[in-house]
Parts: sequence; structure tokens; C-alpha cells
Amino acid sequence: VDFLHRVAGLGRGVDDREIELQVGGVEFDEEVEDHVEHLVRAGVFTVGADASCSAPDLAIALLLSAANGSGHDEIHLTADQVGNFSIHSQSVSIVGGYATCAAVSPTTISVISGPGTGRVFMIYGATSALLVELVNLDVTGGVALFGGGLYILDQFVVALDNTWVYSNQADSGGAGSGGGI
Repeated sequence: VDFLHRVAGLGRGVDDREIELQVGGVEFDEEVEDHVEHLVRAGVFTVGADASCSAPDLAIALLLSAANGSGHDEIHLTADQVGNFSIHSQSVSIVGGYATCAAVSPTTISVISGPGTGRVFMIYGATSALLVELVNLDVTGGVALFGGGLYILDQFVVALDNTWVYSNQADSGGAGSGGGI
């Protein structure tokens, strides 16, 4: 793991094809190479109002993440967010509860609320298994026909860690419409 972190740290500005994945004469298999390649390309985007933050809101941070390539990015939230957010064909962790954009670890929970119309998160467009992690969040206030809080299509794996999905609504009228998910 330490080796992977050191390789990931070297990745900024380095063409990842130039990194030879060999330690002590042992060459790693393709699965490990793919994992390291994703780590090398991954970015951390911070959301908040101060000048040290990458983006002023979650919607812009998701666009920055999508433009960053196919690595698994991480988005750190310093404030609650309101809106309808799309995660399209990207692997990303959204982690709430940071006190500032410079903070190294979260200390609380961030609330992500729908504006009263539309779902909070639409997660779609994966043609192969992609991971979306929602960490230290409350997802609330979404209203849609299906999946008011989270609507997940395609081949995504969605992991919730210290995340509550509540007070969302599905208006399709059928049983199992998924008010929350």
C-alpha cells in the first residue's frame, strides 16, 4: 500500500505509461497495474468558498472530476449543498464534513439537499463497473418519479459510509418506487 501511495503521489504531471510497476524485481499483474493507473490519474477536488478550494459548489466539482479522466477522484465538501447533481460515467467519492479546503480529514457531516424538485443524485452512464462512494453525508429533499434521493442506473457500485438517505419522495405512485433510493 505504501508503494501505491508513493506512485500516486508521483503521478501529477507524469505520463503514467512511464511508470514501471516493479518492486524488487517482481512485476505486478494487470489488475494491480490498472489500480495504480487509476490512483495516478485520480484527483482531489475541494468545495468551499475560500480561494484555496477547487470549486465553489458540488456541481462544478463533479464537472472537474469528469474532465479529469477515468481515475477515481475524491471530492471534499466544506459546506452543505443544495441542488440536483449528476454523476455520469465517472468513479468518484464525495466526502462531507471538512472544516476547510485545507483540512486533511472530516470532522462532521455535510447535508446535500434537493431543491424540492428533482432527485438529489442521478448516477448513470457506466458501461463497466464504476464505484461511487458517498461518505459523511445526509441526502435529503429529493422529489422524483423514482429514486428521489439516489437514482442509480447501469453498472455502478454505490457505497454509503456514514451516510443517511431520508425525507426523499417518489411520486410514481407505485409500490417500490424508491423514495430514497
